[in-house]
Amino acid sequence: AVRDAHVSRGGRDVPLSELWVAADDDEDNKGAIPGVSLLGTLGSGSDYTSMIDVLGIPSIDFSFNDNGSYGTYHSIYDSYAYTTQVVDPGFEHHAAATRLYSLLIYRLADEARVPIAPVTESLAITAYVRELAALNASFALDLRPLDAAAEAFAAAAACAERVATAATPATLDAVNERLRTYEKRFLSTGLPDRPWYKHVLQAPGFYLGYGSTSFPGVVHAIEEDDAALAAEQVADAARRVDEAAAYLAGVCA
Repeated sequence: AVRDAHVSRGGRDVPLSELWVAADDDEDNKGAIPGVSLLGTLGSGSDYTSMIDVLGIPSIDFSFNDNGSYGTYHSIYDSYAYTTQVVDPGFEHHAAATRLYSLLIYRLADEARVPIAPVTESLAITAYVRELAALNASFALDLRPLDAAAEAFAAAAACAERVATAATPATLDAVNERLRTYEKRFLSTGLPDRPWYKHVLQAPGFYLGYGSTSFPGVVHAIEEDDAALAAEQVADAARRVDEAAAYLAGVCA
């Protein structure tokens, strides 16, 4: 396991995964599930934007950030001296990031089963629905289709995980194909006012710049106070999640 990069400066010698769970539990996150480190959403400003938002290719990003801000970004102060003296003395975080990415690459290249965990994504989808319900408190959208779709995806994910765990060499290729490509089922024909973005679960927020939001089509419609569009986007998102669930459940047939 990759461990805490803060140990030399008073951190705990624990796996990063434990710190991620603790960070999620500490955040004021209405979608949080105690004891679970949830998948976040990806925004923009990096290569993964086209991969996840346009092509539906599973993508990842992570960073070390002590205080939630990075005021020197793209400034003349974003220098080697600043990095070595303030940001990361001893390059401990750089080394930890290298170890984490190296482990990720090794697993993606070497494991017989594609290391994608649909149950983890199902927990995230449930959390995204909770977040949307909190935002919807004063808008009165009917979110029951999304609740039902999230439950269907959770059931399909659990079944797919069981099948993948028990897969034989003869059946593993078919299981891997579903695990590798089910993310594409979350793609729509395009989000409102920006059809280039297609992923119904996540995208850069319309007014957030690089920042991301879950269920971006629904959230944008709520921000624009367009009830009809919001209802349409709820239905579309629910349909895409249901399609992903049905596709993933194909390994259980």
